[in-house]
Amino acid sequence: MSESFWTCSCGVVNALSGRTCEVCGLPRAGVTLRTCPVEGHPLDARGFCERGQGWPEGRTKSPFVCSQCRQFLGWDGKCWNCRRIEGGRFELAGHHWQLVEPEQPTRIFTREQNREALAVVRAVYLKGMTVAEGHATIDGIAR
Repeated sequence: MSESFWTCSCGVVNALSGRTCEVCGLPRAGVTLRTCPVEGHPLDARGFCERGQGWPEGRTKSPFVCSQCRQFLGWDGKCWNCRRIEGGRFELAGHHWQLVEPEQPTRIFTREQNREALAVVRAVYLKGMTVAEGHATIDGIAR
C-alpha cells in the first residue's frame, strides 16, 4: 500500500499530491520546482507566476493551444499554423504576460443569415447600392 502523505523537514505532514509544504513552503524532497526568472517565485504546473500575475516574459508562446490544429497560440491569441484567432490577447506588464482582452465567443450564423448577408454584399458591390438599399432589397421593402 502506497503512502498518501509526506513529512516536511519542519515536521508538518502534507498530502502526497502537494509539491511544497503547506506551512513553511519548502519543496518536497526530490521535487524540483520551476521558479519565475523575474520574481524567483515558484511557478504552478502551467508555468503561471502568482506573484507576477502572469507568465514570465521569456516564454515565446502562450500555454494555450488552437482547438483546430492543436499548435500553441501566440500571445496575441492567433494560431500561426492555421491562421485562426482563438484566444485572448496578452500584453507584457511588469515582465509578465497578462490577459488584457479576454477571448471573445465566436458568433455562429444560420444558413439563412449567411444568405441574407451575401445578398447585401452582392447588392452593394455588384449593383452599386448603399448598404441600407441592400438591406431593403432583402426585406422586400423599397426605401
